[in-house]
Amino acid sequence: MHESVKRLLEYARQVTQFDQQPVIDFAGLGRRMGVSRQTLTNWKRRGVSKEGALQAEAAFGCSAQWILTGEGDAHASTAQPLAGQALVIDEALRSLGPEARHEVLEYIRYKIERATGPHISARRDRFLAALDKLAEAHEACTQREAPRARR
Repeated sequence: MHESVKRLLEYARQVTQFDQQPVIDFAGLGRRMGVSRQTLTNWKRRGVSKEGALQAEAAFGCSAQWILTGEGDAHASTAQPLAGQALVIDEALRSLGPEARHEVLEYIRYKIERATGPHISARRDRFLAALDKLAEAHEACTQREAPRARR
């Protein structure tokens, strides 16, 4: 079994041990991450893919770099909030109108503030800080759009 898969499975077991459905094996890992058995089999032979490492970072809060290489801190950097996923969310928000953007960001804040479990509560402040930055960026975007709409 590839070392990156061993790291990922052990980390997932640790952070989900108190969840209602903890990750205890590869099937649980696949369900939690939304990947197929074939993908898991490939990872066991070849190692976790870059995309898989980013998915793991989003799902469990582990560093994608650490999953892939074993180097650095196992926990995702608090300086960069889930870089790949943040870009996708940012792009999706930009496609919405100002009111819808605000509603989506408020809903995400609501869900984060009420989320439970050790893997969430330990990083809640980081998630909320990242959400605040995203909201500020989109507020600025909304203000730039307003003069154009009046023309």
